Amino acid sequence: AAAWRQGGRAALAALEEPWDPPAGPFDRARPALIAASQGTFRPERNRLTARTRQLRLGRDGLWYAYESRPDTEDWWPTGTPAADPLTALRR
Repeated sequence: AAAWRQGGRAALAALEEPWDPPAGPFDRARPALIAASQGTFRPERNRLTARTRQLRLGRDGLWYAYESRPDTEDWWPTGTPAADPLTALRR
């Protein structure tokens, strides 16, 4: 329900359906996050993860931010989706 409130069908798909995005925005996101002092994010499919924060690139081209408690695999949507990964983290 939280993902649906975050952005409807596209947000729910970003939560539940990992996929392999093409080169481009996904590849440029990690250096942008490092340059903005957001930490080091580990890539896996359409996800960038740094400890308790995660960004997921949706098929709609928007970034969806998630948070988790330490040592758990439960991710909860935060903020609203954005075309820019830094903006998605800061909302």
